[in-house]
Amino acid sequence: MGGWIKYEYLGVDARAQTFSYYVTVYLYLDRGNPKPLIRVWDASDGTAVKNLSQDPTDTGGFAISNNFSVCTGTASLNNRYGIKLFYFTLTVPINAEGYYLTVITEGRSATLKNIYNPINESALFITKIPGTGNSLGHFKNTTPNILFTDTVSVCRNNYFSLKFEATDADNDSLSISLGDALTQNFDTAHLPPEIPVAYFGSYTGMEPMGSNVSFDPLTGYYSGIAPDIAGGYLVAVYVQEWRKGVLINTTKKELQIKVVNCPFAAPLLRPLYSSCRVNRFTFKNEPTCPGILRYEWDFGDTTTLSDTSTLAMPTYTYPGKGTYTLQLKVANNNGYIDSAKSIVKIFDTITLKLLTDTAICSKDTILLKPESDAASYLWTEAGIGKTLSSYTVKNPKAFPTSNTTVYYVTGRLDGCTDSAALTVHASPYPQSKLGADTVICMGATAYLNGTISGANYYWSPSAALSGSNSLNPTAHPQKTTVYTLSVSDTFYCPKTVTDSMIVKVVPGFTVDAGKDESIVVGQPYQLNAKTTGNTEIVKYAWQPSFYLNDSFSQDPVARINTVGVPEVAFTVKATTIVGGCSSTDIVLLKVYNIAPDILVPTGFTPNNDGKNDVLKPILIGIKKLNFFKVYNRYGKIVFATGDDNNGWDGSVNGNPQESGTYIFIARGVNYAAKTILKKGTVILIR
Repeated sequence: MGGWIKYEYLGVDARAQTFSYYVTVYLYLDRGNPKPLIRVWDASDGTAVKNLSQDPTDTGGFAISNNFSVCTGTASLNNRYGIKLFYFTLTVPINAEGYYLTVITEGRSATLKNIYNPINESALFITKIPGTGNSLGHFKNTTPNILFTDTVSVCRNNYFSLKFEATDADNDSLSISLGDALTQNFDTAHLPPEIPVAYFGSYTGMEPMGSNVSFDPLTGYYSGIAPDIAGGYLVAVYVQEWRKGVLINTTKKELQIKVVNCPFAAPLLRPLYSSCRVNRFTFKNEPTCPGILRYEWDFGDTTTLSDTSTLAMPTYTYPGKGTYTLQLKVANNNGYIDSAKSIVKIFDTITLKLLTDTAICSKDTILLKPESDAASYLWTEAGIGKTLSSYTVKNPKAFPTSNTTVYYVTGRLDGCTDSAALTVHASPYPQSKLGADTVICMGATAYLNGTISGANYYWSPSAALSGSNSLNPTAHPQKTTVYTLSVSDTFYCPKTVTDSMIVKVVPGFTVDAGKDESIVVGQPYQLNAKTTGNTEIVKYAWQPSFYLNDSFSQDPVARINTVGVPEVAFTVKATTIVGGCSSTDIVLLKVYNIAPDILVPTGFTPNNDGKNDVLKPILIGIKKLNFFKVYNRYGKIVFATGDDNNGWDGSVNGNPQESGTYIFIARGVNYAAKTILKKGTVILIR
């Protein structure tokens, strides 16, 4: 029966390069439990980004609308409908063009009279999330809050009036219009085209209830005589958001207006009847409600007792200038059922006043509001081009483009007129433009380049900027930072315009190539680089590459087959993919032209002179050391380890051992998985 999409801007994650929105999909139903297809599309090429279809959340069963025309008098005529909500947080990568969010449902209400085959007609709802491809921050957008009733009932063949209105949390300018309801196949590979539904007969998106009902975009009222055929009528209302003269999004809301047979009578008068030097009026009940048997008019003339009538359309002549209270009572077989009052004003002259001269920003709009009792208005202007939304309404919207525009208005009520003028000064919006987002390494400097048009500007945040009083400061942030350049002009346009750029800081990190090792000629040796301090994705490059199976791997295998090469120093460079930040380290492989072995020195001197103080095994071509043990001459173990980096310092439990001969035994596994066992003696010298 209708629905729409609302989203709310939550914020930007500069590190992840994403922005987030809270989305709510409203669907109004008279049957079923729909599972709509909810999808997100890249606005640049129309490709699908996300499929967000989910089970609906029931918000409390069925609600009942109580917005009815004056002829309705029983709850049985209410337009009963259910509400289903779908809500979720949408996080998408930052891009220049933005995204489209679409909702497609199968089938429409069978009661619809203004479209063909409604049960088989799908519904398409679509809204735009602006991107960053401008300097006005359009992506920081929340859709308007649409205030008008979702589903209403009106009386067949009778007058009704509904107001369509909306507010905007971002203070964007809003315009409201009627348009086509949309349909689409239930699934598409690319962004669905906006296809109008098949309207029945002479009904259209602009005239969804026929030519006797019209919409006034200036007042927001949709009013007229309802169709003669009872049933539902699909109406699509479009709310456009304008920011600084740029259309950034359109929110479409569909609703069903139900036309019903109204068996009850009620009165409705105009809010005001007025004239200038004309005393004679003809009155009538505005809706032609069936069932009215008797009318009772009181014209409010206190100078006589003969100011009454029982005619359906009476005429009365007032004595002259003044304000009178008009009253109408209507009755049926059950007696009086309702009454209505209105005001009659008769003037001998009229006045017209406008506000004092004012100033705005070019492309902004200002509502001109003359104070007058005139019935008709005629506007003219002195400036460049036509800049009024209408030249015959009381409160037109003006969007001046020249520095000075003078607006003239003449109001008329019967034969009385009055005129006034208003000058509007306008200046272009200030401009703020920054370059593209950039990436720097920790400790590096980013150069900001701003271009402005305006009297004043400032940077934010300024704490990590050098030269923040210039348009080309240098930034040295310690973390990813969004820098904003705000520009304002105090001439005719005092508003502030901003542009932002993100300086992404790649956290500092180090790479470790591993510990130095000793190998034998022809031995394959597994290298392994490890990074610490950064979770960013990095790539690796090893040099020299001649001895490696893959010099761009994090863990290549080295094999030195050349006899006579005593050692090879391998350098690894780790570089972040984002920003190109790097760190290097070196690992030294000593190469022995012997078979794999475990070498142990014949003696050592643990005197803390930094020379030969610790006894350690030297592994040549050994993949793993199983153990290294040292015994004294009594056969007691004085030292044991399985780590070739750990050696004996000549003491036991902190007690220095005496000089003399000690026995060692070592066992390990070479790179070919063969066990190597070595035994021997070593001399401790003090």
